[in-house]
Amino acid sequence: MSRRRTQVGDLLRAARLLGVQDADGVARLAEAMGLPAGTAPGADSHVGGRPGRRPAAADGPHAAEDGGRGGARRPVRALHADGVSRTGGTERPAAPSRRAGPTPLNGAGEEAGTGTGATAAVTARRSGPAGSAPEPYPAPPRATGASLLMLRAPLPPPDPTGPDGEPALRDLADPGDVPGPDDPPDILDVPWVTAPPRPAPPWDPRTERAVFLAVASTYRGGHTVDHDRLLELVVRSLAGGPLGRPRVPYRQRATTRAGVHLLLDRGESMRPFRDDQAWLAALAARVVPPDRLTVLDFRLRRGASRDGGRTWEPHPVPPHGQPVLLMSDLGRLRPPLPGRNHATPAQWLPYLRRLCRAGTPVVCLTPHPVREYPAAIRQLVTLFTLDRGIPVRTGRSGLRGGRRRSGRGS
Repeated sequence: MSRRRTQVGDLLRAARLLGVQDADGVARLAEAMGLPAGTAPGADSHVGGRPGRRPAAADGPHAAEDGGRGGARRPVRALHADGVSRTGGTERPAAPSRRAGPTPLNGAGEEAGTGTGATAAVTARRSGPAGSAPEPYPAPPRATGASLLMLRAPLPPPDPTGPDGEPALRDLADPGDVPGPDDPPDILDVPWVTAPPRPAPPWDPRTERAVFLAVASTYRGGHTVDHDRLLELVVRSLAGGPLGRPRVPYRQRATTRAGVHLLLDRGESMRPFRDDQAWLAALAARVVPPDRLTVLDFRLRRGASRDGGRTWEPHPVPPHGQPVLLMSDLGRLRPPLPGRNHATPAQWLPYLRRLCRAGTPVVCLTPHPVREYPAAIRQLVTLFTLDRGIPVRTGRSGLRGGRRRSGRGS
């Protein structure tokens, strides 16, 4: 950027843009712009007219000296607190300004320039009629410290409830994280996102208790005669077939008297079904008496845990006749990065055979179709798919078939 010599017109334009009204300010501005001493014009050179206009001749001993263009420049007049500029011994009021506006006030509510002392602002005054007090010029605008003021309206108070009438998550946060009244507002006032809803239960809530009883209970002889079975025995006797020991057949009924051993597979492949496992544990607690229900976290490679995985026990084997309800995929799903606790379907076979030899019926609830499992597993375990369309009759028929197969694990 090229630099040229600073002229008096540049000084006048700068003084007009900056709002400099007094001669002392013009003199300081000229010194800051690099003009030689004594070149600053008077206060009336730019206040009342356009920049660059030659000021009128002043009365006094120096008026004849700077009347012409080539004459010596007149000295800078001093502007006194009474509003009269003096050069030597001659006094005359300062030229009126074209700028109009209300009289500015200082921070104390008084007119600017009414203070006393060396730091009091000096206010130029307009010339008025004889006998009347001169009207002060408006003071230049006070510096703000920035070229642009960024203002923002206060934020509205937060809504105490969420979109569905529930308490908003911002009200449940730590009180230390909530901004105070003196803290600056956040840049973005984005509402909290509500927690995702829980998935729907795998079984129909209207029939889930009946389905659970069908798959987790044992069948014992009741007090009602099974007429269909009795008629079959009579026909076989009349036909000369073998009857064995004659006995009146009774209908079997489902019962939870033997208790339930619930094993929840905590392997990596069952991680997407943690909510379903929590739902099954809650359903079992509503159906089975507490003293006959055992809920364990299970991993084939580590054993069973009663305290959420802090301590582990060997593989449990319930007493004879107590059913085991297992919620697992039996290693059917292989995660992309299987951990050291992941087990394949072939590794499940020894433990399932051990349960069958102990006379413990095993029922497995799996998220995969039954036909995808190998025949070796289907012969040892009664499999049910977690499906809302499973009827109670299917659970009973499949469970009775599994009871007859229990004990053939070798």
